[in-house]
Amino acid sequence: MAAADVIAGKAGASFISEAFMLEKPFLITAFIAGQETPNLQFIEQHNLGWVCLETSAQKELLIKLASNPGMIAEKEGSIRAYKTWNMRANQHIGSIIDQLLS
Repeated sequence: MAAADVIAGKAGASFISEAFMLEKPFLITAFIAGQETPNLQFIEQHNLGWVCLETSAQKELLIKLASNPGMIAEKEGSIRAYKTWNMRANQHIGSIIDQLLS
């Protein structure tokens, strides 16, 4: 995964998390309806990759990505920004829990 420019696969939370830890955009090619549907929305909402469920559309997207590295760089920037936001938000969890418990 570390050597890839883009990680492609089913929209499982573990697989997506691994891609993000490596700061790689994720291309969702399949998902379990209901269980993984929110993951598709999450990827699109935060500009962290692509949801592309049809084989022909996947091929077209990969051709575009190969000829336009800026598309990948844009997603990598969004991943870094989301990771930074998430790390900052997590720093406040302890104090929030303390406030709720008091």
